[in-house]
Parts: sequence; structure tokens; C-alpha cells
Amino acid sequence: MRRRVLLSCYYFSPYRSGEAAVGWCYATGLARDHEATILFGDLSDSKPMLVDLDRYLQENRLPDGFGKAYR
Repeated sequence: MRRRVLLSCYYFSPYRSGEAAVGWCYATGLARDHEATILFGDLSDSKPMLVDLDRYLQENRLPDGFGKAYR
């Protein structure tokens, strides 16, 4: 049974290490079996997490459980 899951990540990126990679791995793992909504912060002026996510979306597609990506 696919459940709806809300995940809050401080950082979230497929290209960075540390906490950003942990958030990405949890989110993609959940999205394989559930409908996942991910909330993440990107407080710096250069918005590196959004840049990474845009890059990823140009090169790949999100797992089906993610649904849509919102900015």
C-alpha cells in the first residue's frame, strides 16, 4: 500500500555530500514505495539546492513517488 509521506530535510541534493546526500537518499528511497513530499530549506542567496535540483531535473527524472517538483 502506497502511503503519503512528508519529509523535512535541512539540505537536499543529489550532488552534494553530508546532510544533503542523506536527505536525497531518504527521499528517493521513500519515493520508490510511497508518495513523497519533501520540504527543504535553501536560505543562502545563491540557492545551491535549487540549482542542484534544476540540474538533476534536466539530466534525469524524479522517481514516480515524487509526483511534481515545485519551486
